Amino acid sequence: MKMILKQLWNQRRANAWLFMELMIVFVLLWFTLDVAWNYLRAGSYPKGYDTENVFDVRIERNPILEKDPAVRSHSKEYLLEIYRRIGEYPGVESVCYYAGSKPYTDNSMFQGYSVEEDTAKVYAAKIRYISSSYLDVFQVKLLEGSRTGWDEQQHPSAAFITASLSDSLFHGKAPLGARFYDYYARKYGSEETTYRLSGILPLTKLDDYARYEDFIYVPLDTHILEYAVPYFAIRVRSDLVSGFPDRFMREMKSRLNMGSFYLSEVHSYDEMKQVYDVEQGTTVYLRLAFSVAVFFVFIVFLGVMGTFWFRTRQRRGEIGLRIAVGSSRFGVMWLLFNEGLILLLLASIPALLIAGNIVYADLTINTLTDFSAGRFLITVLATYLLMLLMLFAGCCYPAYQAMHISPAEALREE
Repeated sequence: MKMILKQLWNQRRANAWLFMELMIVFVLLWFTLDVAWNYLRAGSYPKGYDTENVFDVRIERNPILEKDPAVRSHSKEYLLEIYRRIGEYPGVESVCYYAGSKPYTDNSMFQGYSVEEDTAKVYAAKIRYISSSYLDVFQVKLLEGSRTGWDEQQHPSAAFITASLSDSLFHGKAPLGARFYDYYARKYGSEETTYRLSGILPLTKLDDYARYEDFIYVPLDTHILEYAVPYFAIRVRSDLVSGFPDRFMREMKSRLNMGSFYLSEVHSYDEMKQVYDVEQGTTVYLRLAFSVAVFFVFIVFLGVMGTFWFRTRQRRGEIGLRIAVGSSRFGVMWLLFNEGLILLLLASIPALLIAGNIVYADLTINTLTDFSAGRFLITVLATYLLMLLMLFAGCCYPAYQAMHISPAEALREE
């Protein structure tokens, strides 16, 4: 180690530009990986529900037929019949309808909630009005409570809330059956809406790359069907998922054409996720981050290979002498690898200081996940590994050349 450090110092002018390159690229590559981590880590957290094998069945109105009062007066009956027919289709395991916040869209609805013991504070939450089968379709598992008493006609209305909203409202673990109310309904004099806590939901978010938000699920009053079209969702048997949208459209289009309603589209929630990620720029952002990371790694590869190739040709006499006095050819190869490794370690010291100052100045991207020591450690280690991999790759050919230098020829040239 002492000999390698002395050798690097003796060749400090030749090593200076490679040292600067490794330091700058280390910082840029770390920042790029940190940006990617912001998204990938957020995407790895569970959503609180499962959209695999779930399809969105879009029912729309014909505006011309909707003008007919006789047709419009039977809207609720038509939609309930459509709901029944969708559930009877072969391969459909469960079907539900809901309104309010819809995954992988910007269609969201929120309300404010309070408890009698703390009327001054209002806690906003995304709301979903759901049929009782919603939990089966999206496989939402209750942490506490049950669906017993899930009836739109009951008062106070049953409600499922996420654990985070429960902590906010009740300042800790809430007892099942606890009461809370719609703050804005009471404030503005409309009919007061009181809810009864029936269950606790896991943490929930609207899409894969979003932060967790407070959510509340309440029964969907079927009277809404008289003037609004809910979202229909179905869970399909896994062996029938392939080609399901086309089959469903072909076989059910005429059967679901009732009154002013007609079947418009069928899409899987996985497809909706892909479209939404493109619309939000997430897909492009991740591709750009990985492309930049690959570019920086490639720059390291070229810089290291060029430097060590040139250095090997300059040091033929030295390498020949080492082999002549007993050094093995693999020993020469390992020597060059160690020089590159120590150069990387030396360059990473100021690079880490720069990265630490970037973190201290709060210049990292923390839109989806909070910065933490663990995140910094993981991204730094990933940067080390990528640069180390390219360092060895860049050293391979020059080291291979050094292994095959003839000692007699090298010494004669000197």
